[in-house]
Amino acid sequence: LQVADGMYPDPLAPAFGAMARTDFTAALAAYRGPVLIMNGERDRQARKGETSFAAAAADATVVTIAGAGHACNLDAPDAVSSALRTFAARVLAV
Repeated sequence: LQVADGMYPDPLAPAFGAMARTDFTAALAAYRGPVLIMNGERDRQARKGETSFAAAAADATVVTIAGAGHACNLDAPDAVSSALRTFAARVLAV
């Protein structure tokens, strides 16, 4: 599905290398604003870090997109859009 939707694999290796050198827990701890942590229900790998990332953030909202995998925006675009709108409305209301 991702390839059919226009995935471009060339930038993946450098992007993965940069991500491997990044301490996302420390970055979240340093940021004092609201954070949305969103994963697909079937993305077991990414969801392993949800709890520690949420605990590190000052103001975390965790959303799990039902039935979706890693590319939850492709698997369930309406649910992702709804979650983003809800989060943005909460952040902008402050």
